[in-house]
Order: sequence, then C-alpha cells, then structure tokens
Amino acid sequence: MVVKGLVKDYKLDFGIKVRALDHLNFSVEKGEILGVLGESGSGKTTLIRVLRGVEPFDEGEIIVGNIKTTSNSGINELIKAKEISAIHIQRSFGLWSESVLDNVIRALSSRTKGEETIPVIPTEYEQMKKEAIEILRMVGLDHKLDCWAEVLSGGEKQKLLLARQLTRRPQLLLLDEPGTMVDEKGRAELLKAIKRINRELNTTVICVSHMPKVHRYLADRIIWLSKGKIIYCGSPEKALREFESKMDTPVPKPLLKETKPILKVENVSKEYYVIPGRQTLLMENISFQVYEGEILAIIGPSAVGKTVLIRSLTGLELPDEGNVKIRMGEKWVNLNTIGYDSILARRDIGILHQEFDFPYWARVVDLFAERMGLKTLEHTIETLEKAKSEKISDKMIDLIYRIMDLPPREAEERLMDMGLTLEDIRAILPKYPVQEVAEKVGPLLESLRLSEDVLNRRVYELSWGEKIRIGLGLLMVCKPKVLLLDEPFGDLDSITLRRTANIVKDLVRETNSTIVLVSHQLDFVKEVVHRAILLKDYKITFQGDPEKACELFLKEYGSP
Repeated sequence: MVVKGLVKDYKLDFGIKVRALDHLNFSVEKGEILGVLGESGSGKTTLIRVLRGVEPFDEGEIIVGNIKTTSNSGINELIKAKEISAIHIQRSFGLWSESVLDNVIRALSSRTKGEETIPVIPTEYEQMKKEAIEILRMVGLDHKLDCWAEVLSGGEKQKLLLARQLTRRPQLLLLDEPGTMVDEKGRAELLKAIKRINRELNTTVICVSHMPKVHRYLADRIIWLSKGKIIYCGSPEKALREFESKMDTPVPKPLLKETKPILKVENVSKEYYVIPGRQTLLMENISFQVYEGEILAIIGPSAVGKTVLIRSLTGLELPDEGNVKIRMGEKWVNLNTIGYDSILARRDIGILHQEFDFPYWARVVDLFAERMGLKTLEHTIETLEKAKSEKISDKMIDLIYRIMDLPPREAEERLMDMGLTLEDIRAILPKYPVQEVAEKVGPLLESLRLSEDVLNRRVYELSWGEKIRIGLGLLMVCKPKVLLLDEPFGDLDSITLRRTANIVKDLVRETNSTIVLVSHQLDFVKEVVHRAILLKDYKITFQGDPEKACELFLKEYGSP
C-alpha cells in the first residue's frame, strides 16, 4: 500500500477550514502491521476512514494492490477499493438483533448476494455456518454462537464486529482502537487473534490505538500523527517512550468531605434469559453504598453485569428483586417505583453510556439546549404541569424521561414499541432557549478545556476526545449530584486520558459530585477513584482500596 500527498480538509459551518490530514506520504508492506499513534484530534480516525473510502479527500492518491484512488475517483474505483479492505470503526455497535452466529452468516452472504440475508437453503446455511464458526473462533467468540447480539458486553460486541469484517477476506484490515472496550484477558485474546489473522492470511493491517501495549504487541512500525502531519515513522518503542513523556502531571484525588451515603443498592438480583432456556446473566443479592463526593469504580471481566449494574443506578434497569435508592434531601427515593418522586430524584443523576454518541449533523449548542430542557427543575415542573392538564399520568412521564436517558438507538426502539418517535417526544418537551445556552455553559466549557466556539460546531467536526468532554458537559450542565460513566474513556490516548482524569478529579473537587464509573483502564482506576468494586461471576468479590482491587483483577485475568 502506498499513500502520496494525502490532504483532507473539513469546512466548518461558521467559515473556518480545518486541515485534518496535511500532505501525508507513507507506504505499508504486504503482511506488515503499521501502528498509527497520536493525540485525540491528530487525524488518526480521519486517516482510517479516508483509507477505507468512506471519507472523501482533497488531494493525493492511495494505492492498495493494483487499485488506485484519487480525490477525483469515480464510484467504480471506490467500490473496487472497498472490496479489498475492511474496517473496524471505534465505538461502532451496528449489529443485527439476532444471534451472534447469524450476524456473521449475514455478513458472509453479502459477499455473493450483495445484501445481508439468511440463506433459506439448508445446505447453503450449513456451509456458511462452518465458515462463520471458524471466524468466531479466531476472535474468541465461538462460545456465544446462540447468544443475542444486543446483550453482549461492549467488549464482546467489538469482537463480533471484527468477525463480521473478516468475512470480507480483506487484503487490508483497518482497525480503529481495537480492544478498547475489552477487559485485560479479552484484549489479550483479541490481539492474539489479530496477530494470527496477519500471519496466517498475510493480511496487511493498519491499527490506530492509544494503548502502548497494543502497539508493542502488534506493530512492526509506527507513524506518529500531530495536527494532521507525520512527525515520526519508525521504531514503535522509540515513538511510544517519547509520546508518553508528554503526559500532564496527575492532580491529587479530591478529598472525601463526608461519608454520607447518596446511593444504596440493597440485595439486588437480576436474571436474563435471552435465548429460551439459556440463562445469560444472573446477579444475586448485590449490595453496596455510594457516598457523597466519592469516585467509585466498578471493575471486572467482560459480561459479568457491570453495565447492567450501573444502569440500575439510574432506573434504566429494574431489578427482579431488591431496591436501588437515591437520597433526595433527607428522603430516600426508590428508583424501582415509577412516578412523581422518581422523576424529581432522577434529575440528580446523569449517565454517559458505553455506546454513547450524538447525532452526526447535530450542533453542540442544540445538544445542550435539549439536555437543559430535559433536566432543569423549572422545565421538569413545566412538563409535569402540562401533563396533568392533558391528563397524562406521572408514570407515563417518568417512563418517557427514562427512555430519553437511554442510548439513542435503544430509545428509538422503546418509543417505537409505544407508537412514538424521538421527534414526537422532542416536540412536546420544553426547550431551553438556544440563544441563552452560551451564557449558561461558558464556565463549564472552560473547566472542560473547551473553547466557547465549540458550541457552533457539528458533531462530525469533533474529535473523540472533544465528544467525551461534551458528553461530560451535558451531564454536568444541570448540576446532577451523581454521574454514572460506563467506560467512556476507553479509546482515549494516554495524553488525553490523563487530561480527562485531571478534569474528572477537578470537577468532583469543585462541585462535590459523586461519580460511579465502569472501566477496563486499570491505570486510570488507580489514579482517579477512591474505592473500587470487583465483580466476578456476577457477584461482588471485593470492595475497597482500588490498588488492591486492580491487583486481584490482574492476578485472576492476567495482562496482555
């Protein structure tokens, strides 16, 4: 593969042109694994998307095999280029709502039929099934053939997405942050699978990763991007040492000002049967408390219920048994009970999902206006009064508010079951005046190290690091008492991750907010949190000192 003079510009809505890739020149040998390194916003993901052909470019040429594309290439050349490559996009969770096996079989069928269908001829299905099982074995997911895709853990979904890409038998495999949502053991398995694919199939791999251990294990060579330019090409170890030396100094953890509980989880049990007769999750008698001003981590291997547990803390998952309560003043409100009290209590809780993202074309200022219309007290009271006048029950309003706290795709599915759409709900909920947003969020943006002009940008114009800080800002803008963060920082480079860790600690120090986070980033956990809970086999096996919790986790599951 050869890249010559590659240029990519983004033209922002308010008249500014941003050069994302600035005359890049590099080559990749057949069967080589090339690592791509750089801070958030350096152009890594843009490069991967351009190489795949899903993002147009402005100058230069890309040669893969005997296929050459330029900024003027027609649709036929682009189709040919796509046919010999495959891509895994960071935080892409687009899967069919059916079994793991059938997700891969659909991808296999698209090679010959041009669309993802399930073969109706038994012999054809069985033939594809054998190939699908082999691919799933390569990524370490063959033990979950019959499991429904939507209930996989975030790490398992990444493996399934990679498996679907391998059905293309690509000459060039493009990976954007592989293994970021996987526990230590799962990441090691995934990296071994990538290495095996590279060696056995002689597949050329270009891998974007912020994780030094990924590059040290995979990369034959590294290119380092900074502001869209290649500033280094060569030895992985030399690049990684210099890159890590640029990290900020960690700020101290905020001191716990009091030990008064704000959340209580009391004997919670939750059981899932996704495939008839096959249990996929069983949490029994989970109990713990979260204290005001505390940063608490929930750690453990993939698929042990971390996401289910953190979603239960905001009433998005209701337990089969037990209670989840939040303190509102001196009153404890049970989040399992739908109605008026929980509407007001849940205003004090914000959640950033593992699968979060924002509408591609949305303006940041509109995201803030929508959130403030949904979560500010005066707008919540306005909604309740309007509902009362129209004889809509508090329970229905509570259900709608809970649905609006779900990831967009899941929210759309829930609303569809009710005969509604997101547009229907947005039309009836109060809206915060867009022209007043900047005045309200200016200081918050400054604390997140974002300039106020970010409000005028659209989502597709943001780097992933900026999206994460916008996500934090959307949680903080209505000053909730509790923030729930489900693995939002997994795909940040080490420099940006340290900056984000410092931001989180400063936010807690300044606001006395409480944070509960799920993370596979054990260094981040040790640096940031006051206390950690370790889950194993759907049970709490340890809670206490984060260093000890991480030590026990690594002892059990090892490190890649």
